[in-house]
Amino acid sequence: AVLDLLPDVSLKQLQEDIRCRCTEYSSLPAEEALLGLLPAKVLRALILYIGKDPETKAAKFLPESDALGVAIKSLAFPVKELPDLTTGQICSGGFAPEELTETMEVKKLPGLFVTGEAVNVDGICGGYNLQWAFSTGAVAGRAAASKGFV
Repeated sequence: AVLDLLPDVSLKQLQEDIRCRCTEYSSLPAEEALLGLLPAKVLRALILYIGKDPETKAAKFLPESDALGVAIKSLAFPVKELPDLTTGQICSGGFAPEELTETMEVKKLPGLFVTGEAVNVDGICGGYNLQWAFSTGAVAGRAAASKGFV
């Protein structure tokens, strides 16, 4: 599995930010110079992950700034085992709500309606996800019928 811990920041922007912090706070330990980039424990673990000591002065850490950026943007780890689908309760992912109209139609693909777990909305357990599926299905069904798709 590969995780992007800062999905809203490009790799180039991230590496530049790391280099700037290491330069500006060159006398501090790397983990202090980079504090705020990620939670402290996560940052420390990532510095160790790339094989550096978090106490290394930021100035000496500068050559490792690109490697840290890559680790943050594509943290890879093996998945040893996956449970079967009978243990799952909901699925995550799908279309972002802002990609949809209020009738659950995909803005960029008129005529395609998505509902339930096909939309990136997750509720807590207790029927919320079922209610979301039923409600969005009803909204989309009425809209599709009114457009003659059904």
